[in-house]
Amino acid sequence: MTCTVERCDRPARGAWCSAHRKRWERYGDVKADVPLRPYRDVEASFWRKVNWRRADGCWEWTGSRDRKGYGYIGVSGKSRRAHRVAYELYVSRIPNDLTIDHLCRNTWCVNPLHMEPVSNAENNRRGAAARSQS
Repeated sequence: MTCTVERCDRPARGAWCSAHRKRWERYGDVKADVPLRPYRDVEASFWRKVNWRRADGCWEWTGSRDRKGYGYIGVSGKSRRAHRVAYELYVSRIPNDLTIDHLCRNTWCVNPLHMEPVSNAENNRRGAAARSQS
């Protein structure tokens, strides 16, 4: 099923895609005059903080990180995890019921080829299996 908003071909749950649903929640109008990707310079900002020349194929996030190593980037005035932004920029939106698993096991990696959307339970199982092997 696709979004019922005119000229929107995004997948939808119910009548609207997640972007139009958020517009409704924030502004009370699915056609509010705000862009779906608010800052077009997100991509430029993202690449200024990535070291992609690593031999292992990981794209190292060189911007701010939390204690677990997850990178953060500002998008539309909010702090978001850099690996999630990378996945959404270069692959697709992440379904609300899924999380991103780093297949390379590097929390600082933002290479979308090293990521897979999975359930939280599956992500925890994979993480526990990787810790038991090391």
